[in-house]
Amino acid sequence: MRSSTLTARHQNRKSPPRHRGRVGNGEAPLDQSSTFEDDEVFQMISENAYYRAERRGFQAGEEVADWLAAEREVRSQLASASG
Repeated sequence: MRSSTLTARHQNRKSPPRHRGRVGNGEAPLDQSSTFEDDEVFQMISENAYYRAERRGFQAGEEVADWLAAEREVRSQLASASG
């Protein structure tokens, strides 16, 4: 029963966006010694923002807030992981 529910949910789920553009937010870029490339960090932020939007039912009007919160979270995780 549970696996059929999960399968149905996956069939209805939209894929996370795969954008390659840039969003300027005034933050300093990651330093060159970073383990992750800029495109990888952008993808991590994009996916995080997508899942935030999904959790709130994709209601319009909060896209920027989702992106900024995702960016803060990803950058914080990367900073704490790099020591």
